[in-house]
Amino acid sequence: MKAIENNDNDDNVDRPSLIKDSLTLSQQDPAPSLVDLYQDLLLITEKLTARVSEEVQKEAAAKAVRKTHMESDAEDSDDADEEESAEVDAETSDEDDRISNRSKNLRPQTDLEYLLRVLKLHKKQKQHLLVKRAILLKFEEKLFGNNNITMTIDLRQLDEESKDGNLERILKCNDLSRYVHKEVTENGNTLHFAEKAVLREAVSNAKMPPDILSKLTKKAPKVIPVNLILQQYNIRWNTMSGEPKPFDFYSLPKHFIKGSVRKAFTQTILYEHKSAISNLHVMKKLEEGEHLQKKHFCPPIAYLKKDPYAKPGDDESTLPTRMRDEPKYSWQGWTIHNPEAESSTSSNLGFEFPPALSWISPKVKTVIKKMCEPIADDFNPESTANIMYMLVLNETLSPKLLESGGTKSQVYIGGADEGLKERFMGEEDSFCGKLMEIQKHFSEIEYFVPHPTALLIEMRLLLAMARNENYALFVLKIADSPRELGKEIHDLIIKALWLANDEMWGPSVNMNFGLNLKEELKAKRKFLPDSFPGRDRSGSNKNRKKKK
Repeated sequence: MKAIENNDNDDNVDRPSLIKDSLTLSQQDPAPSLVDLYQDLLLITEKLTARVSEEVQKEAAAKAVRKTHMESDAEDSDDADEEESAEVDAETSDEDDRISNRSKNLRPQTDLEYLLRVLKLHKKQKQHLLVKRAILLKFEEKLFGNNNITMTIDLRQLDEESKDGNLERILKCNDLSRYVHKEVTENGNTLHFAEKAVLREAVSNAKMPPDILSKLTKKAPKVIPVNLILQQYNIRWNTMSGEPKPFDFYSLPKHFIKGSVRKAFTQTILYEHKSAISNLHVMKKLEEGEHLQKKHFCPPIAYLKKDPYAKPGDDESTLPTRMRDEPKYSWQGWTIHNPEAESSTSSNLGFEFPPALSWISPKVKTVIKKMCEPIADDFNPESTANIMYMLVLNETLSPKLLESGGTKSQVYIGGADEGLKERFMGEEDSFCGKLMEIQKHFSEIEYFVPHPTALLIEMRLLLAMARNENYALFVLKIADSPRELGKEIHDLIIKALWLANDEMWGPSVNMNFGLNLKEELKAKRKFLPDSFPGRDRSGSNKNRKKKK
């Protein structure tokens, strides 16, 4: 094992040993997940295999050297009898002939046969060898197969014509090659067979979903990347373990960086953070015997703007009059995580942007200052209705986000028609109640099973808690009615905002900037406006056709 440890410097130098760490964990530290331990075991297995191969080669080289020395000693020896020497030469010649004939019939050994030879199992009886062969095959299936559920498809075997269509079956699409980039000759002819060949080669060599998705065009339905990402644990990839290599969501082709695809991707990331999610009670530092409750999933403070000055012409107000060189507004914080009624409290945070939020990107900070409207003095998160709010999360999962033009601080814009505290802490369909449900789901599943109803923002906020990422809640404005609130939210999430110096910040439905999905907004019927942009145009076109 020392030799193996010495080779750790060759690859993955910065990778900690999860098995070693698990032996030194205190009771307060969350245990590493089985998936992490499994991947660490694979790394050890690779190094062990390399070490065994190295030792076998050294032994073979040593035998060759010893044989050379023996032959040299035999030539230098003059004491042997001539008759004996002749007999030995004859026997050696016969033995060389037998070895030469045997070597001509040798074929390349498979990995399993090589392992059997290294373990010297070939010296056992044949029936024992068959039993051990079956055991080794089972061992290979468990070690290098899927540690999730039985793999339904092996991408390495899809280079045969008879296997065409197997991948399409689990992706629930017809012909995947229809969406591959077309090969066009100089004469303008399309090479249809070339598309299948390109796709077949990409699939058989794929180590992760982007290796396949990078070959598809914009015309490919979004259901293809969604299903491929969700089914990745049921696929045997072209890697040593059979598991897909981890990948960055923003490494996907630009036309696949969409909300529905990110939603599927986040489901898999939550599964890979299963250990941290199931140990949230440790991260929250709960007392022994205390269980997670809604208050543990609620943002600690709701930030909002306040106008601390008397309005012009209001002689009865006791508030001070704003001087020209003074700030226009101040910041206030409300706590809403106490489940008891009328327990929310407020505190004045001063005129400057709260220092505790220094992690927010400068561009997003400008957006927040621009979008937050001063809130009236009678505001209360328990009684004030029709509140538009914004959640801001610090994205640390993706190094490629900034390369694609995005911002690390990503936003979600939502509505609370019955009050902010009811939206997050209420009894029915509350935000924190859904987080508890999702946390329980990913803590209890043994194999990957996506949550059927989770929203992207709910999953991403739970992931932020598991990864100890920063997040904050802001009150943007108060609307007059639920219908007006829904319409204003819809209009806001789909438009880009212009900042200072003609700098534009994208809409929150753009995955480079936000976590809103149009599809999820449509599911909340009471927040919908009467119509969406484009609906009248498509309807009018249909009406024209009918009239004709």
